[in-house]
Amino acid sequence: MNKFFTTLAAAAFCAALSAEIVKNPDPNTLWIENGKNIKFAEKHGDLRWGTGNTLKITSSEQGFTIGPAGKLGIYIPVSSQYPWFCFKVNSVERVGNTYHGLATNLALDIGIFSVVSRIPKGVYCIPMAGAKKLKEKPSWNYMRLDIHSANITFDYIGMFKEPPCALSLGDSPIKKGSEVTVSIKTKEPAEMVQLKFYKAYTMPAINVIPNVKRYLAKPVDGKENKEWTFKFPYNGFKGVDGKVGSVLIEAVVETKDEVQSYFFFNRVAFE
Repeated sequence: MNKFFTTLAAAAFCAALSAEIVKNPDPNTLWIENGKNIKFAEKHGDLRWGTGNTLKITSSEQGFTIGPAGKLGIYIPVSSQYPWFCFKVNSVERVGNTYHGLATNLALDIGIFSVVSRIPKGVYCIPMAGAKKLKEKPSWNYMRLDIHSANITFDYIGMFKEPPCALSLGDSPIKKGSEVTVSIKTKEPAEMVQLKFYKAYTMPAINVIPNVKRYLAKPVDGKENKEWTFKFPYNGFKGVDGKVGSVLIEAVVETKDEVQSYFFFNRVAFE
């Protein structure tokens, strides 16, 4: 699987880091941060990380670890031809008993996406196709990670044409009384796709069908087990406001080689 990461230069931060961010390593990747050879740089600049003084970054065979608290940002190239921002969390160590979470802000008019109280392991895939500031040709854009009370080990961060797994709820707000169709596309044929729903803030499970917490998607005929769907009636979620980014959907995809969790925030509102 490809590896990826992101970029910054901010005067508000006291130090900058230069890591091995690779541009266009393959046709599917605009850039990828693999966390190798991370070191302090003397000057801020494009593709160099700027950190607050409470954040530390270390590299190991398991990936690169950022924590335990603060903000990390970088200026990175973005393009409408590479509309997916993805990163993989290998492990999470909780630090202390205070506010615990991970947030990302891409500064592209699509809002801040975050998980609070629990940071699941897996691949996070954020589509940016509807971002107003996303331009056809690569242009520089500021991206930031906020980490609270956690040492998070990443495998990669990057920008891609297509993710290893994509999930869609459609393009229109979802109204009460309607039937919701969840569409999943996988790069490799899947043997099973299981879905779980969470409130992103504090991470309680959402039962989209009463008394059921895990849902099996069905393969679409003629799509070689690369397209799957799941449908459920929407009548409101208790304790969830339904705004964009308030619901986290986990797609557990089993292929012949692995079982991997992919995470998606709702890009349309549940009204």
